[in-house]
Amino acid sequence: MSSQNQNYSYSSSASFSSFSSTSNGQTRSYAEQTHTDPSGTKVHRTMQEPGQPPVEERFQYDASGNRIEEAGTRGRIEDVTD
Repeated sequence: MSSQNQNYSYSSSASFSSFSSTSNGQTRSYAEQTHTDPSGTKVHRTMQEPGQPPVEERFQYDASGNRIEEAGTRGRIEDVTD
């Protein structure tokens, strides 16, 4: 029986960015988190316009850079506490 050495390499990265701006007492905010590995990139965004509830968006890209539509979700974040 021969022994074979195999080297495996796995690379991954993550980033987070956010900003907010205030004009005439109204604040807009935006945050984005990304995670990239050999299978592709996942993105999670949260945006909020003045006087509106936050909107969350999640989607991903495959390793070739094509957006995977089925993985996307978009909707408002609502407080459901009593």
